[in-house]
Amino acid sequence: HLCDRRQRQMCIRDSMYMESRRRVIHLIENGGQEYRFYMKMNDLMQEISRVGHMFIRIHCSYVVNYYYIKTFGASEVVLLNGEVLPVSIEYKNEAMKFYMDMAE
Repeated sequence: HLCDRRQRQMCIRDSMYMESRRRVIHLIENGGQEYRFYMKMNDLMQEISRVGHMFIRIHCSYVVNYYYIKTFGASEVVLLNGEVLPVSIEYKNEAMKFYMDMAE
């Protein structure tokens, strides 16, 4: 499904994670529903910051919703549904700090 501008903020709020593939954001909800829209990851991060501070960038291609993280490891994040997402070296330290701050 394509997500239009008006729907996007609602979609973002309910998402488990978002993945960027060639400037197409794939937004994945808890039930497995996927929405797609065109946007650069940096622009998405700016838009996300207006929705809330529950999203963590863990990789150049992945942003994850803090509330859906089961475990946060050195090289991967495991979501509550068992899905595993990579954590890149570039984002690891900042992402881990954000995760720990949210957990307090």
